[in-house]
Amino acid sequence: MRIHVSPRRWGYTAVATGILCAATANAQPPKSEFTFPTVAPGHKHARQLLANAMRYADPKNKLSDPVSGYPFEGWNQEPDRKLFLRSFTQLTAIGLWMELLANVAAGQADTPYLSREQALTQLTRLVKSLRQDQRDPQLSARGLLGNFLDLAAGRRRGPLTQDADKQKFLGEFGREKGEAIWKALVAKGWLAPHGKGDEASVQRDINYGEGCFDGPLKP
Repeated sequence: MRIHVSPRRWGYTAVATGILCAATANAQPPKSEFTFPTVAPGHKHARQLLANAMRYADPKNKLSDPVSGYPFEGWNQEPDRKLFLRSFTQLTAIGLWMELLANVAAGQADTPYLSREQALTQLTRLVKSLRQDQRDPQLSARGLLGNFLDLAAGRRRGPLTQDADKQKFLGEFGREKGEAIWKALVAKGWLAPHGKGDEASVQRDINYGEGCFDGPLKP
């Protein structure tokens, strides 16, 4: 797998990351421990901002999921305030984290928080997860990952409902119509009943969604 690294894009990425993550740590390592060969030495403030951005990669902040390698959406995890930013991720965060790791691994940025070998190891884990999830119909369609991923349960879950309860259909549509809709969804293959048949797992693939109400679902 070849990764193209753009020095200019790296600057934009790191600056954006630095702005978002300026408060992730208190201690500042010595400036000499940072190297940004694609940024002119005269750009003092840009280099300071880049150094600040790299604090995002400090392992003590634990801002990436150890299972998938995906970054968490944000710093705050405060259930009392309904903030669960370490419970999910989204595409932009994954892309920025991938690019940051790639630039460190390629030698475009050196940081005391992350060696080139560590960056390559983390990048390998992330790409492996991404390729796996792009083939998972519960997370992707046509090879494109959904925008948000739930990481709270220790496994990746899509943002949409995973399970269906027959009683909710009956309560919403009435017994006769609710039964008919439930049976049609099962016949279409979008529901896979389990247990006593009153509950089901939602099955998604590339032929799932608003434009695919054909066959048993056409009525």
